[in-house]
Amino acid sequence: MDRNATHEKTHPGERETSEEIASSTLNSRAATVVLIAYLASQFFCGLVSAIMASIIGANYGIYNLHQIYMVSNALEPGWICATFLLGGLTVILVSRKSIPMSLRDISPTGAAWVLGTVKSLVLALIVGLILGTLAQFLNVLRLTSALHGVGPVARMYLTPGLPQVAVFVAGVFLCPTVEEILFRGVVYGGYRRSFGAGAAAMLTTALFTIWHIPEYIHFWPGLVVVVAEGLAALSFRLHWGAIGPAIAVHTGCNLATVAFVFIASFLR
Repeated sequence: MDRNATHEKTHPGERETSEEIASSTLNSRAATVVLIAYLASQFFCGLVSAIMASIIGANYGIYNLHQIYMVSNALEPGWICATFLLGGLTVILVSRKSIPMSLRDISPTGAAWVLGTVKSLVLALIVGLILGTLAQFLNVLRLTSALHGVGPVARMYLTPGLPQVAVFVAGVFLCPTVEEILFRGVVYGGYRRSFGAGAAAMLTTALFTIWHIPEYIHFWPGLVVVVAEGLAALSFRLHWGAIGPAIAVHTGCNLATVAFVFIASFLR
């Protein structure tokens, strides 16, 4: 009698523990929540930037939409850094709250938030530099085009001064880290658990590619590089069981772009 009573008392607690573990497991639902939180942070930054541009324009008696757009462009250097900082903070906080046990899980269904070996980082960086160099050969026509024909990040690449400094910081340090811990870390791990390897790879790469539409919509060969970069980053993340090499691929690609544009600007 006492034995049964003890069993009845402990069983609900055990069930609650199992439910807590299940609710904190990285799957497609948890990954999508983190992704939506990230997108919401980006929308919030864009909204704040638009409001600030309107307020500044109103203070200077500017009500023409084109002129307000120019004011918004002037705010882009600070805006892009703030966007990645807020986005990264959002991904980290939401992930730590919802899937804490999966963040350092180096299996294909984990987020793999670990640095990786020095060898893996160096090899990944070299691959990224190669892809970035290839991207510049494909985009050489863009470098001689009007600035209105490129995306906001590319436009800052081509604008000397503070915009280039801001895009260097964002492109080399902030963007690779934030986007990789999200796409190749949380999103891939969650979708891999729920949908399998093939579907997870396709969905993750598709989402990453769609997110970068503004940067290649005016020059379609850039699409090839974005897809190649995403697949290379995913391959390194899976082969080495760490998100660090994926970040290194992304960093190398962006670093090659920054170096090429800076050199071209100096030669002019």
